[in-house]
Amino acid sequence: VVGSQLIRISYALQHSTADYRSGLIRVREGAEAIALFDAKGFEEVRLQYLFERVRLVLWQSMRTNLRISLFQSFYYFFSNFFPLYMLAPSYFNGHMTLGGVNQATYAQSSVLGALSWFMNSYTTLTSFRATSS
Repeated sequence: VVGSQLIRISYALQHSTADYRSGLIRVREGAEAIALFDAKGFEEVRLQYLFERVRLVLWQSMRTNLRISLFQSFYYFFSNFFPLYMLAPSYFNGHMTLGGVNQATYAQSSVLGALSWFMNSYTTLTSFRATSS
C-alpha cells in the first residue's frame, strides 16, 4: 500500500518540479514579451501555482517517508532484541552459556542483515520505479 503511494508521489514530485523549472525558463526566455504585454501578474500567479504544487507534493512525500522510517525504526529496534527475548529462558535455566547467547545473537543478526535487503532498499526501489515508468 505504501509502496504504490511512494511510487505515485515520487513521480508527482519529479513532474511538479520539472513543471516549475519549465515555467521559470519560460519566464526568463520570454521576459521581454511579458514586460511588453504587461503580463507580470499572470506569470507570477502561474509560477506561484506551480510552486504550490511542488510544495504540496513535497509535504506528501515527507509524510509518506516519515511513516516508512517509523516502521523501519520499529523493525530494526525490535529485531535486535528478538533473539535475546527468545534465548533468555534457555540462558536462565542454565541450558546455554552467555557466549552461546552471543553467538546465536550474532548469527541471527547476520541472517537478518542478509534478509533485510528489501527493507533497506525500499525507497530506492520505489524511486527507480517512479522514474522508469
